[in-house]
Amino acid sequence: MGRRKLLSTRERQALFAIPTDEESLIRHYTFTSAGLLEIQARRRPHNQLGFGVQLCLMRYPGRALMPGEKLPKATLIYIAAQLDISPKFFDLYARREPTRLDHVARLLSYLQKRTPVAQDRRTALLAAINAADVSDKGSAIASAVIATFHAENALLPSEDTIERIGLAGRAIARRRAEIAVLNGLSENKLHLLDELLGLDSDIGQMRYHWLRSSPDAPSTDNLNSVLGSLVFLRRLNVDSQLAWPICSTQKFA
Repeated sequence: MGRRKLLSTRERQALFAIPTDEESLIRHYTFTSAGLLEIQARRRPHNQLGFGVQLCLMRYPGRALMPGEKLPKATLIYIAAQLDISPKFFDLYARREPTRLDHVARLLSYLQKRTPVAQDRRTALLAAINAADVSDKGSAIASAVIATFHAENALLPSEDTIERIGLAGRAIARRRAEIAVLNGLSENKLHLLDELLGLDSDIGQMRYHWLRSSPDAPSTDNLNSVLGSLVFLRRLNVDSQLAWPICSTQKFA
């Protein structure tokens, strides 16, 4: 079985992709006069370009350049054009790991950021739990995690780390909702709820799946099916005040 995921490929792209469209490049990757002076303090063209790329990435999406990472062509051209440097110089910079690390250290000071620590991850986990209490959607939870690192002026950890924090937060929130639903129920009521997950020979499926299914088209048979589900739920006699935690966790990935 594959590892459970918090985000779809499209959601990952939306949250973590380096901008390539003109509007986003202008908004996120246009250098200020102070930024240009800081870049030009590097002597060689490839170091100026690499430092500029690092500056852009650490501002948005908020992380450092990865070892050997290649930028989208449109992004690199936009950054290089502001510095009047050929984009080809970036290949030379990408091969110089010590220089990259030196630039990261300098930019952390310049941007008043820092590398994330354990306390940042704990704070992000709390944010993920709070977000999952409101929405079970992975993108909303991951966005809350990312916003927490930004608020703490910490660089983003890897995408996988953010996803693991989000998954952990969602699991805790789901567990809390489960406790809220089950707390105070009698042993007999718990037994009835357990039976929802067993195969019911009368309908040829689990009652849980049957209750979650909704008819596709209006018809007498479908209306009778909905009424049958309503009668069954009323026999369970579950407190209606428990509707909120049930609703907040009803769409599991």
